[in-house]
Amino acid sequence: MRSGDTELSASELLVIGNEFSRRISASEKLINQPLEKVGMRMAEMSSGSSGKQVILPNLSGKQKAETAVFVERQIAQLDGELQSIEANRNMYNRYMAAYHKKYALSLACFVFVLAGAPLGVLARRGGFGVGASISLLFFVLYWTIMISGAKIAERGVLDPMLSMWLANIVIASIGIGLVISLTGAVFNTSR
Repeated sequence: MRSGDTELSASELLVIGNEFSRRISASEKLINQPLEKVGMRMAEMSSGSSGKQVILPNLSGKQKAETAVFVERQIAQLDGELQSIEANRNMYNRYMAAYHKKYALSLACFVFVLAGAPLGVLARRGGFGVGASISLLFFVLYWTIMISGAKIAERGVLDPMLSMWLANIVIASIGIGLVISLTGAVFNTSR
């Protein structure tokens, strides 16, 4: 991503991401063309040998040289397309990670409330120091997962959407678990 791309709106990030996705699809289609050309060239050469199929026909020195040059060109074209796919996929992952990060960070406040409400009840028992320590622990855990998710998405290890929402999923799961355990404790003491 360029240095100013972090300030793009979500819709602009999505448009750029879709452009990289389109480029990936076009390059994947172009990969088949050199393979088809080599197959057609081999079929032409083998059809000239007395009606029977020959995998490696007897070729003159000039024909072998021309075939070698042709195959080298096709391999170079394939290599170029594979590099193009890799570069476009990396850029797609970066832009889509930035897109999902905008929404994941926006929802983080609700996730922290979900985890913080039961922690607030539990922290009363331990005082301010315990509450502040637990809050700091959750904050560090969230940002560690968020930063790791961004790196994982940029490397293409995990889908950008999942990797950017992973921190919210983890903190929300912890929050839901705390709410359930606290609710169970409240209902058990009221009986």
